[in-house]
Amino acid sequence: QMSLYQLSRDGRTVAVTRTIAGSTNVWLLDTERGVPRRLTFGVNDNDVILSPDGTRIVHQASGPRDGSVVYERRSDGTGGESQLLEESLIEWHHPQDWSADGRYIMYAVTTTTGVDVRALPLSGERTPFDVARTSFAELNPRFSPDSRWVAYQSAETGQPEIHVQPFPGPGPKVQVSVGGGTMPRWRRDGGELFYLAPDRRLMAVSVSRSDSRLETGTPRALFMLSTTTSYEPSPDGQRFLVTAVMSDASPISIILNWKPPGD
Repeated sequence: QMSLYQLSRDGRTVAVTRTIAGSTNVWLLDTERGVPRRLTFGVNDNDVILSPDGTRIVHQASGPRDGSVVYERRSDGTGGESQLLEESLIEWHHPQDWSADGRYIMYAVTTTTGVDVRALPLSGERTPFDVARTSFAELNPRFSPDSRWVAYQSAETGQPEIHVQPFPGPGPKVQVSVGGGTMPRWRRDGGELFYLAPDRRLMAVSVSRSDSRLETGTPRALFMLSTTTSYEPSPDGQRFLVTAVMSDASPISIILNWKPPGD
C-alpha cells in the first residue's frame, strides 16, 4: 500500500511512504518510468519531504523508545542519517515542507492543545518556533515558492479553512478558502493556490503579491477527485498527481500517467 506525499520541484520524483508486511518505509518513485526505489528500512518510517534540490529527504520515524524522531538523509541512499529533532514521547512530529531557499523545514506537531505548526531553522542554533498555534487544529502547511508565505488549514472557524500568513512573520493571516478547505498546494510560480473543498472538488485561487501584501481571488472549481488521500500539482499547475483506489479490494495506488514539461 502506498500513500502519496510530495513531488519534487522538477516533477521527476515522488517521495512516498509504502507499507509492506506491516512495515512502513520511505520510497522514491520515478514519474517517467514508475520505478520504485526503497530508501529506509526501519519498522515505522513516515511523513517524508524532499529538499529543494531533491538531494536530501527528511522523514519522521519511531525512535528507540517508540517516540517520534525526525531524521535527514541523502536521497541517493548513500551515507548515514542525521537526527534533526530528538525523540519525544509526548509530541508527534510530522514533516510537511521544505522552504525553497533551503533554510527551514515546517512540520505539524501533536501537542496537549491539539495539532500545531512549527518551523525548524536549518542553521544557527536550530531552535524550532511556532508558526500557527491555537486551541484549534492547524495542519498541512506549505511554503510559498518564494519562501515568504505559508498556507495551512485551520479549524478555528468551526470547519477546516485555508489560511495564508507571512513567514516567518510577523503579519496577519488571511482566509483564502470559502465553505471549507484542506491540503493547500502552491503552483510553482506562486501565482495560484490549490486546495480541496469538503465535497472533494479541487479548487484554485489566484494569488498576487505587492510589496508585503498578498491578494487572493475568488476560489473556482477545477474538477472532482475520487479520493482525498493526497494530490500534487505539476510544476506548471496544468496536471495533477493523485492517489486513487483502483478497486474496492485494491490498496491505494499512485497514478503516474504523465511526463514532466519539456520532455
